[in-house]
Amino acid sequence: MGSIDELRVSTQEQYARLLGGTSKISVACSGGVDSTVLFHMIFSMIEDKGRLSICHVNYGLRVEENYREVALLQRLADSHGVAFFLHTVEESERLERREKNTQIWARLVRYEFFQELRANGWVIALGHHMDDAAENVVLRLARGTRPVGLLGMSVWKSPYWRPFLFTRKETILAWAQGKNLLYWEDSSNATMEYSRNSIRHQVLPVLERLFPGAKRRLVRCADEVRDLSAYVREGFRNEGIAAQPSLGLDFLSRLPVGVAKEAIEVWLEAKTDQIPRLSDALYEELFHWIRSYRRGETCSWKRMLSQDLCIYIEHESLWFLYTEKK
Repeated sequence: MGSIDELRVSTQEQYARLLGGTSKISVACSGGVDSTVLFHMIFSMIEDKGRLSICHVNYGLRVEENYREVALLQRLADSHGVAFFLHTVEESERLERREKNTQIWARLVRYEFFQELRANGWVIALGHHMDDAAENVVLRLARGTRPVGLLGMSVWKSPYWRPFLFTRKETILAWAQGKNLLYWEDSSNATMEYSRNSIRHQVLPVLERLFPGAKRRLVRCADEVRDLSAYVREGFRNEGIAAQPSLGLDFLSRLPVGVAKEAIEVWLEAKTDQIPRLSDALYEELFHWIRSYRRGETCSWKRMLSQDLCIYIEHESLWFLYTEKK
């Protein structure tokens, strides 16, 4: 999507179709250009301003900048007559995250806050755009994410709404400039300390220079791959794979490896929500056993997924077990 007019039309259409035009919307606002444009656009189309608010998390990691961000957002909310929901992370909570990845920790804090708002009936509007989505695809490809999670985000997944997901960053910037909007640029977006920023400032610009339109194609391809993966998974659910106590090695060996992985994950997801994503190394080892399987041979293999959970091969089938129940 390229033009400013198209951006507004698309947002209005999504608002009516996905949210019914009556939902309470809280815009997750950092004070940056993306979320600021999102707030102003939604403000211009929502009639009952009591159904619009701004929400923000102050992590306290950049004290002076955080103070200015909060002050800017408070003024924005006050000047437009909407509520401002602020979650401030306490010092004790910041100290607890010392041994954790900062971005993962911040995401957990943010989404816990969002869930509180959801419990009070708010839809959370997020300013993610095409450039963010492309970064996500590259990052997840490099980390080995399964196809269904390759894009990592969608336009609508209750309670999260991302109306700009297929919009280019330059379109959002043009809208802000055309409206003379005041916004704040987070200094952490420029540092190469975070892998996402390295992809944003170094990897994607090279891809765009070599192959103009690369970001758009990455996002479109990931979206299609996710649809294909979801379709395959739904087919396995309809076939009753999820309810089976075990998966036969003969069945798995006849499937292409990528399809067999989808079957295994559908099967595991029905057993527990405590299993982390299976590693590439574990899958490689598992499929080595499956490929070398011979009907009638005794085959035994077992790997722990967590302290209490494991998968194992026995009696020509793949099984799942809560070890504490064995």
